[in-house]
Amino acid sequence: MPLLFQSILLVGITCYLLSTLLFVLTKDMPKVRKGISWWALASVTGAAGYFALLFCGNMGIPAQGEALYNLSLISWAAFLLIGSSQWLRKDINIRLVLVISTLSTVWVMYFSFIQPVFLPAAIATAVTCGVLTLYTGWLFLSSEKTKGSETKALIIVLFISGLHALDYPILRPHESLAMAGIIVCIIASLTINIILASIVIIQFKKSMKNSERHAINMAMQDPLTGLKNRLGLIKEFNKRVNSTNLGQQRVALIFADLDNFKTINDTYGHEDGDQVLCTIAERIQSLIRHNDVAVRIGGDEFVILLADIKPNDWEHIPKFISRLIKETGEPITIKQCTHQVGASIGLAVYPKDGEHLQDLLNCADSSMYLDKKMKKSTKQQNISLTSATNSLTCPTETLSI
Repeated sequence: MPLLFQSILLVGITCYLLSTLLFVLTKDMPKVRKGISWWALASVTGAAGYFALLFCGNMGIPAQGEALYNLSLISWAAFLLIGSSQWLRKDINIRLVLVISTLSTVWVMYFSFIQPVFLPAAIATAVTCGVLTLYTGWLFLSSEKTKGSETKALIIVLFISGLHALDYPILRPHESLAMAGIIVCIIASLTINIILASIVIIQFKKSMKNSERHAINMAMQDPLTGLKNRLGLIKEFNKRVNSTNLGQQRVALIFADLDNFKTINDTYGHEDGDQVLCTIAERIQSLIRHNDVAVRIGGDEFVILLADIKPNDWEHIPKFISRLIKETGEPITIKQCTHQVGASIGLAVYPKDGEHLQDLLNCADSSMYLDKKMKKSTKQQNISLTSATNSLTCPTETLSI
């Protein structure tokens, strides 16, 4: 056996075993699609076929090595097709594929070892491997998950490998073409395996990035209302401040604290209270623009960042606050009970009222507290006035009796 051919086989065995290890290590990892176990089996059978060629060639029985290699190719093509269908989430008749490959294997074994006849064994190998490989290429071609350049390269190599498998009965009898043909077959199958391994790595990398992004988003999201939380507020504030042209635009921070919410929680329970908070959050979300941010920083406290406020657009802030007060004051019906809350509002503007988020929150909180205090004072004055009026009318009522 030529040294070059032995080297190619050794490289092939190494590549198959490495990819098998990769498939085995990644098959049970989260966010990885199904089908990798079948690809691992395909890699094992591919390595076994190359080893049979190498071992039998060096032992002086190349015909037996070639027969074992053909048997491994049939299993390789079948496992490759099943794994690819699961990876692409394409429904195929797996049992039929296994039955066809098994019958073909028995046929090739019979005409290779029991009753050695080249043509029947060669045709069975060529047709089975060629059709299964071409069908695998068609699955990738017809799938919506074939946008990457590595997948397009895989499709090309699959079709080349499938078509090349069909010419095996024609090329093999010619000694001048036989070696070149088997080298092309080896290179094609190895390329397919390497691309599959790269696809698994790329998909795993994307899945991990998506998982990381999702985890970060969840960490910055209020689980009850779906609004941003305090961490999300910090990130969104920094992003908007860094992108703001301080000479032309400002960022307004509105602090909203719900009035009478504790009464609802204490009287009707936390379940009704949570629904009130979710309803208020939806109303706030419906009021803001696409570049504004609504945040629940805890309890019944909300923060709204109004970004890109231009000097000639300051009237947008009082208009927004007016709509915010009106929307939060609308009745909320839960379980045939009508609840109503209000909102005490505080305002701070960057950078006039502070250059740091905490300074703006403190400023807006102080402003909100004054608003709440004025409401309570007004309410107490109204109660006092009502009581005084009642006290004046009481004697008259007594006299009339």
